[in-house]
Amino acid sequence: MIVRLGRFFCGSIVLPIWLLTTTLWTLGMSGLFAALDAGTTQWRPDHRTLVAAVTVAVSTVVYRALDDIRDLGYDREYHPDRPLAAGLVRRADLLALAGCGFAVLLLLNAAVGFGLPVLLAQLVYVVVFFTADQRYGWPDGDRVLVNLLIGWPVPVMLNVYLYAGFLSQTQGSSWRTGVIAVAAATLASLTLEFTRKITRSPRPGAHTYVGVFGVNGNAAVGLGCAAGATALVLAVTRPWSGGAAAWGWLVLLPAGILALAAVRFWTTRAPRWPAAASQAFLLGSYLVYLVIGLLAPGGAA
Repeated sequence: MIVRLGRFFCGSIVLPIWLLTTTLWTLGMSGLFAALDAGTTQWRPDHRTLVAAVTVAVSTVVYRALDDIRDLGYDREYHPDRPLAAGLVRRADLLALAGCGFAVLLLLNAAVGFGLPVLLAQLVYVVVFFTADQRYGWPDGDRVLVNLLIGWPVPVMLNVYLYAGFLSQTQGSSWRTGVIAVAAATLASLTLEFTRKITRSPRPGAHTYVGVFGVNGNAAVGLGCAAGATALVLAVTRPWSGGAAAWGWLVLLPAGILALAAVRFWTTRAPRWPAAASQAFLLGSYLVYLVIGLLAPGGAA
């Protein structure tokens, strides 16, 4: 089974991108909480940040495994090279991976004493959602927006978990900070979700948002999410007020990358959206959140 799980890991996860994304996600969200929390004078990563990073990394692997099980029928037709669809790993292997992963997460976070209720809620939610899919075939995979609405609370709960970790490190206590930061991060993540697979010629039957919004509409929705994420951070950090808060202007840099990609996509009539630009927007946003958290804590003050 270890060999088969190794095949799954190598076939489903790009190690450098996975490590970079989960690390920047953890650090970036903590930085964003620090930047937006008026009661925070200083935040620095510590051992609890490391635990949070491991939690995010393990969680993403577990959810990838469960998604591969859910998408098996679809992948056999549209992505036959994926490990489960190709027979390189078994369904039982991935279920065992998910079970062990959740056990590790609960034990690890019980030891450090934060975020456990959020992880438990997340576990229950995922199990209920996964069971409904496997037993009743609900929701239908073709209903992409319904699947998005049902699946998206999982990363949102991971961000709430990260806020619990931030609170355990600092004197921050504003619920407003958590809500705004999680909302901004959710919009930034949705930008990648909506734009990374835009194509002018989707395959018949493919699960794509282009089929719901059209090509231009799909791009507009993704760009709208990016604009919303950027505007939220700017509105709270108020970089125009000067001083350390001026570091808040950095959130315009990732947005600029995405804007250039949009111009290129529309002016050159490229067949596919430049997915690398969407990935750069999300990773760049996390990096900027970290920077302004370290250099301009309490930007909401």
